[in-house]
Amino acid sequence: MPQTITDTSAAALYFDVTPATVRSWINRGRVQHHGHDRRGRALVDLREVRDYLHARQGPRKPPERTG
Repeated sequence: MPQTITDTSAAALYFDVTPATVRSWINRGRVQHHGHDRRGRALVDLREVRDYLHARQGPRKPPERTG
């Protein structure tokens, strides 16, 4: 995924979280801040958000077999 800079509202919508969650990731240093748009919203790179979420989830377990 190439670098895609977008505001926190669009990133939140893309990853199904709230804009406040994305802002908290910026404040905690989990995702880098890339300035502000004309409306004053923080800008983030969708690739960085994706990488953070992927690292946070850790390795996936295979589904349990039943039956």
